[in-house]
Amino acid sequence: MIPELANISLRTAVLGFLSLVGVTAMMLVILTAAGPERLQHVVARMGPWAPAVYIALKASTYIVAPLSGSPLHVSAGALFGLGYGTLYSLAGDVLGGCANFWLSRLVGRRLVGRLVGQQGMSRVDGFYRQLG
Repeated sequence: MIPELANISLRTAVLGFLSLVGVTAMMLVILTAAGPERLQHVVARMGPWAPAVYIALKASTYIVAPLSGSPLHVSAGALFGLGYGTLYSLAGDVLGGCANFWLSRLVGRRLVGRLVGQQGMSRVDGFYRQLG
């Protein structure tokens, strides 16, 4: 087990889980209130830009920490269908992961050092030494 995960309190884990469930429920309520047909009409009017906008939005959930991409999976299926929704979600996931990798290579250690300080960097270094 990862030592940092062992230090997460039950309260923090429950709050994180409840926030994910809450955001997912909110997305479902929005989809239901607006009506899938209306949202599909908006997507159809966007034409070829709709998948590009969705993929960019999905990728941004990896880059901007408070955003969760899980509710977008539900909306992708409702808006684009199961096959294309899965494909667009996968493309957004890969693009977001690549962007994170590029950003971490560009400014990662300096930025983390500023945010967590010397003591925090010592913990990060110790963690990676344990992994090998």
